[in-house]
Order: sequence, then C-alpha cells, then structure tokens
Amino acid sequence: MNTRALSTVLIVLALAGCGARDESPPPAATAPPPAAWQLKMQEAATAAAANDAAGVRKALVQALAEAPDPQIAASILTDLAGLTGGEDPAAAVALCRTELARWEAAYGTSAVAIAPVLVVQAQVCGLSGDQAASEASAGRALALLEGKFGAEHPALAPALGVRMQALAGLRRWDEAAACGERLLLILERNGGTDNPRYVGTLNGQIALLAAAGRFADAIALNNRAIAIVERTRGPRSPDLATALVNGAGLLHQAGRPFEADVMERRAAALAP
Repeated sequence: MNTRALSTVLIVLALAGCGARDESPPPAATAPPPAAWQLKMQEAATAAAANDAAGVRKALVQALAEAPDPQIAASILTDLAGLTGGEDPAAAVALCRTELARWEAAYGTSAVAIAPVLVVQAQVCGLSGDQAASEASAGRALALLEGKFGAEHPALAPALGVRMQALAGLRRWDEAAACGERLLLILERNGGTDNPRYVGTLNGQIALLAAAGRFADAIALNNRAIAIVERTRGPRSPDLATALVNGAGLLHQAGRPFEADVMERRAAALAP
C-alpha cells in the first residue's frame, strides 16, 4: 500500500471513532404528553375564561374521574365542590363522600393517602353548616397524618386549621385553641412569624382565647401580633391601629381599663 492510500485509510478509521468526536448538540428532550386529567383541567380553564360555568363543571367532573391519586383528586375536588357548594351545599357534601369512598376502596380506610380528601370533605361540611361532620372528618385526617408524620409535621397544618374552625363552630373553645396553638407552632417553624398565614392564624387564635375567657393568654398573643405588624408593616400602618384597638378591647374585658386607655390613645394617634 502506498503512503497516500495508507493516509486515506487512517482518516477513515479516525472518522469511524478512533479519535473523532461528534460535536453536534444532543437531541432535545421531548416532554411527556399531558395526562388525561391535565387536559380536562385545561378545558376547565378555557371554559372559565369564557364564563361557561356548565363547561367548567363538566370538565372538572371528567378531570376528577381521571385523577391518578387522592392528592390530585383533592385539588380538583376543592374546585368542583366550591363550584357546586355555592348552589347546592348538600350536593357538594355528597360529592365529597362519593369521592372519599372511591379512594377508601382503592387504598383502605386507614391509609394516610386519603387524608387530603378527608380534609376537603371537612371543609365542605363546615361550609354547609355541619360542623360536627366537619370536625369528624378533619379529626380523622389528623389522626392518619399524625400516625405517619408525627405531631409537628407541616403536613398536619391543613387538617389542624379545618378542625380548629369546626371546633369553634361547635363552641368547643378550648379544644379549638389547642388546635390553634399546634398550628401556630408548625407555621412558625416552617416559615417564620412574619408571613401573612401566621399572622392570620394568630388573630384567629386570639379570638378563640377570648371566647374561652382566657384573656391573659389572648392579650399576650395580641401583643405579639402588634409587634409583628409594627415590624413588618411599619409604625404608621392602619393594621397596627387595628391591632391596638383589638388589644384595648381585650384589656377592657380583662378588667384592665388603664392599660386599655393607653393602648386606645396610641391607636388614636395613628388615625389619618
């Protein structure tokens, strides 16, 4: 073989993988197609944009039937029950119970996976006025979640919040306040005290403690709320004035009029 022929052979071998690299970019990853329930949720969004309530309801019902697990089902159920409950609360409750039975059949009645559906059922029952059923569903969800995650896991927050509201509706103030105390602890450990959800829950807890006649505890929490509002929204915020007025009211109820007067004066100084 002559030198020129040998050179040609070496070039061919190199291009075949003995030294040459393919510098072309890898093919782009292909996104998986949307699942059936996702397509139906897209249809619901389109119908909502067109103010087509019947179309929204139809698409949500179809999406719920295609939901692959209780967590997704609970999310869809929240939308569908909210849409139904405004017109027919009893139908919304029945819808939740049917969906719960579906997932109980699939996972069992003691599986933590069904907890999200139980929480939605508790919310819907509460909105329908059946606080006893709401408390029972939320309590059952809470027990399942505690068994899986322990007493202070953030996954417990939704169930604690709904059960707190149901217990308040039943005028079981001390039990409601106990739920609120746990919820505040979870929120503080998983987001701090300055976030709006913590502040909203704190205000709810103050009201529960006052309803239970625990004015010293309510005043202490309201002082915390005042400090948070002043720190996060400024010393001239209207929200600070509201917190001060609430504090003065609690002090009056506790029989501490002089302290209440000081707080009222401070609130009045913030008036525009």
